[in-house]
Amino acid sequence: MAGANGILPTISQNLNVPIVSPVGSLVDVGTSSILVIDVNPSRHGIIFSNPTGVNIWVCPSNVVTVSGRGVLIPPGGLPISFLGDPSQGITFNCGWNAIAASGSGNYLTILELL
Repeated sequence: MAGANGILPTISQNLNVPIVSPVGSLVDVGTSSILVIDVNPSRHGIIFSNPTGVNIWVCPSNVVTVSGRGVLIPPGGLPISFLGDPSQGITFNCGWNAIAASGSGNYLTILELL
């Protein structure tokens, strides 16, 4: 329906809904390989941090993590980042497994970048 001046009214729409990021989680890692974070197609990067006192290793979930193999997330909280570039087709949206060198109560901090 045209307005009084013969011009159709228009509106500006913004359908871009932001994704809250990063999304954090804490997972208790023991001496058996476990899935610590599942596949997420929206993820383009991931950051692991190990605030405990033992070594933790991570690897993509298509591989069973073994103590001493994979990517070492050393104790002390130093973050290890895997950052992608979606414009280049580089993402880190796979699931991830982890294992600790010893004990339980080894909390791995995970930040997903969406």
